[in-house]
Amino acid sequence: MTPKPKLLYAVHPPLRTQGGVSVLAREFITRFSQQFQVYLLSNDLPDDLRGDEIYPCLSGHIFTPNPQRLRYIFRTKEIAEEINEHQIDLVHFHSGFYCWGNLVPGFSLPGKLRKLGIPSMWTTHSGLRLMEGFSNPHLPILLKAPLFVGVWLGKLDQIRNTRFEIQVSRNALDKLKRCWFPVASHCLHIYHSRIDSRFDRHVARNQSILNVGYISFQKRQELL
Repeated sequence: MTPKPKLLYAVHPPLRTQGGVSVLAREFITRFSQQFQVYLLSNDLPDDLRGDEIYPCLSGHIFTPNPQRLRYIFRTKEIAEEINEHQIDLVHFHSGFYCWGNLVPGFSLPGKLRKLGIPSMWTTHSGLRLMEGFSNPHLPILLKAPLFVGVWLGKLDQIRNTRFEIQVSRNALDKLKRCWFPVASHCLHIYHSRIDSRFDRHVARNQSILNVGYISFQKRQELL
């Protein structure tokens, strides 16, 4: 019998937060575990996962420190080698925009994985705010701007080493392509909804939950 392909789902924040990303991760793991060997890379403590209902669906778990911290750049090579030991076929990063070591050129986890021959894709779960998420939010813009030059290069390097950078918002995709134009061909849009993007709002349809989460313009909740 041919062994099932191995998928690694790299998620931040961890499953234990029970937020929107965690819900999607659980759904992903449950459904894909029927056809693939699904592994999880997260900040969840191993003991917490063992008591979780999702645990039987996992083929393995790799613990990682908080991947949004700058010092994570010193761990990406080590984490990549551990992923390689599991002979993973594909890694899917589902996280914030600045994460997994991409704050500094040459240190992103996707870059380290590519050197080992492991392909990866990236989905950003939040709105794209270029000047937020890589430094103290209260830092004056005059100090943030010089920092952004290095961050821009780090993100560029990460996208270049990622098969696809997926945005769930058309607005975020357009902004991403404009800012990181050298790697625009790696950037994709996947409509993040249960309804088709071309739906006719005047056609009667069965009642269903269309949106769950906090109020955000990025989710176009005013259309509902």
